Amino acid sequence: MAIKDIIRSMTGKKENADLARKKEDANTLMTAEDFPIIPATNVDLSKYRKVPLMGLATLGAAFSTLPDAARTITRTVTTSMEMDTPVFRGLWPQGVAGRMVDRGLGFSGNITSIDGSSGIVGRMRYKLIDGGLPITTTTNTVIPFNPMTMVVAAALISIDKKLDVLQEKAEEILQFLKLEKQSKQRGNLNMLAEIMEEYKRDCNNNKMCALRVVAVQDIKRESHQDILFYQEQISRKTQEQKAIHGTQNAKGMLDALMSEFYEYQLASYLYAYTSFMEIMLQKNFESASAIAEKMAAHARKYTELYTNCRAQIANYQRTAIEAQLLGGLGNVAKTVGHKMASLPILSKGPVDEALISAGESLGKHNKEAVSKRLKAFAPLETSHMDVFIENVRQLDLIYNRPDGMITDGENLYIMEVA
Repeated sequence: MAIKDIIRSMTGKKENADLARKKEDANTLMTAEDFPIIPATNVDLSKYRKVPLMGLATLGAAFSTLPDAARTITRTVTTSMEMDTPVFRGLWPQGVAGRMVDRGLGFSGNITSIDGSSGIVGRMRYKLIDGGLPITTTTNTVIPFNPMTMVVAAALISIDKKLDVLQEKAEEILQFLKLEKQSKQRGNLNMLAEIMEEYKRDCNNNKMCALRVVAVQDIKRESHQDILFYQEQISRKTQEQKAIHGTQNAKGMLDALMSEFYEYQLASYLYAYTSFMEIMLQKNFESASAIAEKMAAHARKYTELYTNCRAQIANYQRTAIEAQLLGGLGNVAKTVGHKMASLPILSKGPVDEALISAGESLGKHNKEAVSKRLKAFAPLETSHMDVFIENVRQLDLIYNRPDGMITDGENLYIMEVA
């Protein structure tokens, strides 16, 4: 049974319970059948990430405060053991008050008065036990807190450490933004970091989640508008190339494109981050697949624009007048040097070698100039959306596949995205 079906079945239980009492939290309605324990030997664990259940406490206060008892199921099972001799069960006569006395040979079945003054007041009855001696065993099994909480935990486990690195990258991007944008986007980044930490502490606080999702949606809306704006700006700038231009024009084009791309890169990151947080705050895991596809479409567009701009930057640098002159002079120098080297009289002098070497140096200088421009553009290659896309897709797996998230009672196994 997939997690979504488990949650729906638990919702149904709550609706039935409402006929007799007030709604209770889903935690109180979970049973072993809701989240089955699967022996790890029955599953190909190479597709899963293993997380000890006790390690969930490191995620935040929302998980560390839940005791083991909240995720322990006690099972009592009675079995029968065959005996070589008949086994009887004693039946105390109703209404008889007294005691049985063992005089060294076992109980005879006679019931005497408590003080011994009245002699025998009754007699035990015995019934043959069919099937052997009953044996009762009790087992305690640790299970996850509840399906919804575990979906949240799985998502946080997968992104927690990666998010720290991404936040550092986002801070690096800020220094390339215009001053008026820096303060605004730094405020958005700090807001998202604050919401994430608050969510870890109290992810089951519906009021907090409802309030915070409004702020997240505001940032998401702004970042989406920025994405569309900078896509248009970058496309327009690449179309404004001049047929005749110098290296200064090529450098100006690179600087202008980089400025727009840094804005575009951070907007893409914020859009992906807020899309992920919106799902988490609303616990709207049903929409994970559709949201992942929207994010992936934006990421593909970013890669497409970057690839196109990189090619145009290289071409603009190579076709600059100075670059063409350098290339032309280099070719002339090499050609003259080779011609001289082929003449018997002139080949004896060092002039031919000097010309060939000079020509090669000019050509090398031109190539290095192009390489330097492209190297400056390289940090903008990624949109930083991939981590969020992968995590949202993993949420879809966990929520919709019966084997998306399993446990053996001690560890949680989270299916990785292929």
